[in-house]
Amino acid sequence: MQKFVQWMKTHKPQTAAIAVVIIIAIAAAVAAGLGLFSAQPQAGGESSAPEASASPSPSAEPEAKEVEVTLEITADDGWSEKAMPAIVHIKGADKANADVDFYHAIMPDADGNRGASSVKLKAGKYTVTFISPIVRDGDDYAVYETGDAKEITVDASGALSVDCAMERVPADKVTDEMLQALEEQIRNAVEKGDESLQGENGEAILGALEPAAESSKPQATKAPAGEQRGREPERRHGHIRQLELRQLELRQSERRIFRQYGQHGRRCGRALAAGARPPVEGPHRDPGGLGGESGGGAGL
Repeated sequence: MQKFVQWMKTHKPQTAAIAVVIIIAIAAAVAAGLGLFSAQPQAGGESSAPEASASPSPSAEPEAKEVEVTLEITADDGWSEKAMPAIVHIKGADKANADVDFYHAIMPDADGNRGASSVKLKAGKYTVTFISPIVRDGDDYAVYETGDAKEITVDASGALSVDCAMERVPADKVTDEMLQALEEQIRNAVEKGDESLQGENGEAILGALEPAAESSKPQATKAPAGEQRGREPERRHGHIRQLELRQLELRQSERRIFRQYGQHGRRCGRALAAGARPPVEGPHRDPGGLGGESGGGAGL
C-alpha cells in the first residue's frame, strides 16, 4: 500500500485518478463474483431470497378449496313432509381426507317423496351411503331400499350432485331385524351427525324412534294375507274339534245310561242328546223282556 502511495506522489494527478478507478472496478468485480451483493435489496426495494419463499405452494389452494355437493333423494311412496328424514353417511376414502366421517339429514319437501340438501367437501374421493327413514303408516312401519354405497370423486373445478331413489319395502318383507338394524344406524347418525342432526332435529328423530322400538311392530310381525286366509280353516277346525269332544262326551253318557237302564235307557240318552223327548215304554221296563237291573221281572 505504501508503494502505491509513493507511486501516486511521483505521477501526475490524472494518471493517479485513472489508477484509482481501475482498482475500484476490479474490487467491485471480485465482490460481485463472490456473491456479496446477493442479499442486498434490488432497485425496486425487493430481494431475491424473500421473493422465492413468499410464493404459495401450487397444491395448497386446491386442497383448501371446498366444493358444494348436492344430495337428492326420491321415494316411490309414503315419504311425506312430516315423516322422519333420510340420512346420508359421508366418509373420506383418501389418505388426505381419512378423518372425514359424518352424517347429514335430508328432509322431505312439502310435496313429499322428494328431498334435497347440500354439503361442502374438499377435493378427493368419498364413500356416500344412504340410510332409510322409518316411516309410521297407520299402525305399521315402512322402510325403504336405498341401494349400495356410492363412490364419488369431488373435483375442485366444479360442483357435484349425488342422487338416491328409495324403494318402499313390501309390508310382508319388513322384519324385526330390519327395523332394529335401522334404529341402530339412525341413533349412531344422530350421535355423529352435523348440525342437521343436532339439537331439536336430533331430539325429534330420536323421539320418532321410540314408538317403533317399544311397540310390537305390527308391520314386521303382521302375517301376510295368505297366512291370514290360512287361519280361517284353523278356526273352523277348532269349532269342529269342540263339537267332536261334545259328541264324545254324549256317547260316553249314553253308555253309562245303557249300563244302568238297558236298551231303553240308550234310546232315551240318544233322544236327550238330540234334544228330543225320550220315548216312554213304561217305568223301568226292559223292552227286550230279559229283565235285569232295570227290569221288573215281567219276563219271568
